[in-house]
Amino acid sequence: MSARIEPLPPQRWSEAARRTYAEAMKTPVLGELSDRPTLAVVSTLATNDWLFDVSMPFLASISGGRIPARERELMVLRIAYLARSQYMWSHHCALAADAGVAADEIDRIVRGPRAPGWSADDAALLAAVDELHERAELGASTWRHLATRFGEPQVLELLCLAGAFRMLASVLTSCRVELDGWREPRPFPAGSDADEDHDHHGDQDQPEEAQVADGVHPIGNAPG
Repeated sequence: MSARIEPLPPQRWSEAARRTYAEAMKTPVLGELSDRPTLAVVSTLATNDWLFDVSMPFLASISGGRIPARERELMVLRIAYLARSQYMWSHHCALAADAGVAADEIDRIVRGPRAPGWSADDAALLAAVDELHERAELGASTWRHLATRFGEPQVLELLCLAGAFRMLASVLTSCRVELDGWREPRPFPAGSDADEDHDHHGDQDQPEEAQVADGVHPIGNAPG
């Protein structure tokens, strides 16, 4: 499936876009990719000068905020799975491994917060993603757990992190951004309900509604 918006090669970017990108590359996550060709998602955003100027600084900054990298990547992978974004999943499997997420944990993410093996903290992070996906609100138990673990200012950051990557996943799937040629495709783990939905490097045309493992979370079932 071809991309709906042709990525704009960096040599055709405006001077303003070049400056914005140079600043974004100073942040931790994008900085790690400085020796790679420009990401297809970045070149897609660059087709809209105004959007690029306002979105890139935020996306780059929220990716390298005060939330530890491992916890961030757990959330992003769950978001990628629920959104059925093969692009985001493939890239962040590599980033998650670098951040200390074990291979069996990556496989377990598709089974959600109820899967055996998660710590209470990890389950709360995954439950937060699921609750925001389902009703755009953290349940009372999830809020209390995360506020105790991180503090309320960082819960606010977690909410913005989840929202930013959900927004990005919507861009990736709707625009059918194709996976960068240098990144190895990573299918969703066997046994997940996404296996049959993807048969190309880009994201699928019409993602099915996400099905959360078992339908009940151990944390955060009641609205706050």
